[in-house]
Amino acid sequence: MIGKLKTAAIAVFTAAIGVAASSSHAAVIVQSGSTYGGWDITTPAGISLVVDSVTSNTISLEKFAAFPNMEGLPITFTQVSANAVPLIDFANEQVTNLSGSHWSGFQYILANVSESLGAGAVTFQGPGSIFAPPVGYTGVSFTSNLITYTGSQANLATASWGFGADGDLIINANPSHGNTFTQDFVFKEQPLTNLVPLPAAGLQGLAGLLGLGLIASAKTAKKLMA
Repeated sequence: MIGKLKTAAIAVFTAAIGVAASSSHAAVIVQSGSTYGGWDITTPAGISLVVDSVTSNTISLEKFAAFPNMEGLPITFTQVSANAVPLIDFANEQVTNLSGSHWSGFQYILANVSESLGAGAVTFQGPGSIFAPPVGYTGVSFTSNLITYTGSQANLATASWGFGADGDLIINANPSHGNTFTQDFVFKEQPLTNLVPLPAAGLQGLAGLLGLGLIASAKTAKKLMA
């Protein structure tokens, strides 16, 4: 029965992506590994993105996430252009819990892979520019690279982020220009069942581990920009 429910939920999730993409003639479904606004965007299974618009300053995205377990889902952003846009704006997000567990919190994490190599810091632009929480989530703590919401989300439930007064979640991607290393970072979402936030040491470890994979795969990660 649970397998059938998960299959049905995934079908709804997939249909929602199609509806979002068709709601605006300019919307484009992100193909993992493709470039938008000077950023190569790589998504894991369970994450889908829709690009609403790209300007000289901002990529505007809508996001859909389905968590089959309690593992976090990371999106990697690799700078591939000296003119990469500085702001990545998530207008809203639909998060579906398919993990089989009741959640008591949810985290948004930035792992700044290339800061130690000379690139600038990537930060959440806030706390005034973070997602308006959905029904069931109340408390929030904020730092420049970690946002933790406390609340409640049942298994098989979908939460709608960013539809309230506060609205969007904005990342200041701080792209490199000139003779500096290109920017690489990971934006990760992590459901919680025990309200224990990932400590600073854990974030540094995450950045290091993810960085090894990114450095190996991203052609521009360690090159000086002309």
